[in-house]
Amino acid sequence: MPVWVKPVFIVLLLIGLGVLLQQLPLAAMMQRLADLAWWQWPLWLGLNLLLLHLATLRWWLFLTHFAPFSFYRLLVIRQAGQVVNMLTPGPQVGGEPLQLYWLARQHLSLSKCLVALGLDRLLELGINLSVLALGLVLLLDSRFNQLVSPVLPGASWLLMLPVAALLLWWCWQPGWLADRCAPLMAKWRAHPRLAAYMNTSDQSLLTILRSLLQTPTLWLAGIGLSLGVWVLVLSELALLLQMVNVQLTVDEFVLLALALRLAQFVPVPAGLGALEAAVFGACALLDLSAATAGSLILLMRCRDLALILGGFICLRWVERMPNGFAQST
Repeated sequence: MPVWVKPVFIVLLLIGLGVLLQQLPLAAMMQRLADLAWWQWPLWLGLNLLLLHLATLRWWLFLTHFAPFSFYRLLVIRQAGQVVNMLTPGPQVGGEPLQLYWLARQHLSLSKCLVALGLDRLLELGINLSVLALGLVLLLDSRFNQLVSPVLPGASWLLMLPVAALLLWWCWQPGWLADRCAPLMAKWRAHPRLAAYMNTSDQSLLTILRSLLQTPTLWLAGIGLSLGVWVLVLSELALLLQMVNVQLTVDEFVLLALALRLAQFVPVPAGLGALEAAVFGACALLDLSAATAGSLILLMRCRDLALILGGFICLRWVERMPNGFAQST
């Protein structure tokens, strides 16, 4: 891809965002926010804090399988890395190398940190794609079928069969994924920069991965936590809709949730422009007013701004902490 494509793409999104903002009924939006009940603000804050804790807990379970580590210190490291994820193109990755560096600097094994973080992100991506596929299935069986695909509604559930087959195979052969990852790990181990920090062989790195994959209670707990994160994400969206006095059917809610999540895969920082377009597009399909769409965007961006500011605070905290930041292992 040419170097100029991504900057041009971002500029076009920003222009589109500016056009959208010019059409917003600001007075109606501010009135809706002024009409919010006082208890909705602490409830929204508490829901987001619970979401952050639950998302960190999965990584903490994988990491503490090898060595004890403070949960809240890991939460600080995660949020510091999330700033990089949010402010660089593509919100899914970007801050992981820094997170590994901060953990390895605290005298933790880089190999174990790499396996724990890699499995955490792999599980997160797998569950996210599975839930998005399930949402697509629900849309195929809804009145929005013509907007998604001409596939017959009854046949849409066949999309879930590969996911179910993969999970069953993993339960039966937990070492299969570790064997598939062996060649990739050999390439990582051969990298000169990683080799300077790793004091373990390829076989031991594979053994570390296998020890996690062959602990069913551990990764089943990780799957449960990932699903719990999704429950909280959808609960927060439902609360936001309640805050702007919108009631949707199940089909309409799924359509809006899918639009929001897919917007996060657009390679722009914090989904800037993509999220706004997704909200306006979904609201237009659902016959919701521009004031409703604008109020939702304003609330979501306030949340994102709070996460970014909190992440910068965590970033400064992590960088200033001495090497004794971690508990003794």
